[in-house]
Amino acid sequence: MKQLLPVLMLVFVIIPIVCHAATWDVPGDAATVQAGIDSASAGDTVLVAPDTYFENLVMKSGVALLSSGGRDVTALEPAIIDSPIVECVFTGRGTVIEGFTFRNGDSHTGGGIKCVGSDIKILSNRFTLNDAFHGGGIAIVAFSAGNIEDNLFEDNGTSDWGGGIYIEQSSPDIVGNAFTGNRARYGAAIGIRYSSSPHVTDNRFIGNDAVRQGGAIHCRYNGYAVIERNWFESNSAVGSAGAMAFHEDAYPTIRENIFWKNSAGNASVIGVSFTSDALIENNTFYDNDAFNATPDSLPACIGVYSNSTASVYNCIFAFTTGGPAIGCFQGATAIVDCNDMWSNDSDYLGCVPGLNDFYLDPLLCDPTNGDFWLDCSSPCAAHPVCGLVGAMDVGCGASRTYPTTWSSIKAIYR
Repeated sequence: MKQLLPVLMLVFVIIPIVCHAATWDVPGDAATVQAGIDSASAGDTVLVAPDTYFENLVMKSGVALLSSGGRDVTALEPAIIDSPIVECVFTGRGTVIEGFTFRNGDSHTGGGIKCVGSDIKILSNRFTLNDAFHGGGIAIVAFSAGNIEDNLFEDNGTSDWGGGIYIEQSSPDIVGNAFTGNRARYGAAIGIRYSSSPHVTDNRFIGNDAVRQGGAIHCRYNGYAVIERNWFESNSAVGSAGAMAFHEDAYPTIRENIFWKNSAGNASVIGVSFTSDALIENNTFYDNDAFNATPDSLPACIGVYSNSTASVYNCIFAFTTGGPAIGCFQGATAIVDCNDMWSNDSDYLGCVPGLNDFYLDPLLCDPTNGDFWLDCSSPCAAHPVCGLVGAMDVGCGASRTYPTTWSSIKAIYR
């Protein structure tokens, strides 16, 4: 009988090695903010205590730079002029900058933050008193993406483009921010150029001023911006387009925005020019003024110029002064329908009115105090052909519902 040999079984147990993300406290673990960033690896957090830090920082990919106390008590100012306060070059997803005040930045491009080829989240910061040639607060360039959300842009300026934000060959989401008192030659709040496609949603633009064009936004050279559910109030341009300019092959979609008390020499609200094509639908335009600054001005609320096209549907135009609600000049065309024209200086110039346009009081709730919801008996609430006209639904004295974001809700109360 053969003896049975014992079988030796080897069992290999694989014990996983878990890498925990680290938190680097400044000034506890690192004496400076840059030292904290240099010590961190992707997935780590650099947590900065309340104070004012005079540094020019270079971000590391995948690192979250956060303040422990928030933007009201934690500030970053430059140690060296002519350089961004924070620079991000080819940083990937997971890179976050949140909870700081960026102040007194001074650079050619991006006084506060400059992002090159990066995917980044810039959240809940304040940008104030920053200056640059392009992008006083932030510059997003060279195929960058990410989120710019819940930030304040106050009193930033540029010599050229984008007092608050400058975007070039990039497509960030810009959501729930507040822009006040910014200035630029083009695009006092946001300047957009060269094949950029940002999504601009639920922001508030109040009292921004452009020397030339685009009191709030200027989009140029193959721009495909989507601009939805924003509030534009008292923005101005010495030249044209008190709220928004679209110039030289720009193709924006503009829907569900409020435009109130904006002004410019030409196009008190929107200027579309040089072979651009804009889709403008379900917006409310109230008390905007084209002040006709020069003898050769072509004033309107929406001015379409130089072989461009604007498709304007389901909008309310009320109390437009200084020119018509919609003007077509220099070979331009407007395709219009289902607009409510009420108490404007005039309604159309050089454009053919829409078949289903109407000329009735829109019965807004309290427009002189900024309430543009519709009364339940408004002709814009449920038009038999057009449906809802304007940016807002029925809401006078009722519990209103409106799709929005938390960032937008916070921006209302700033």
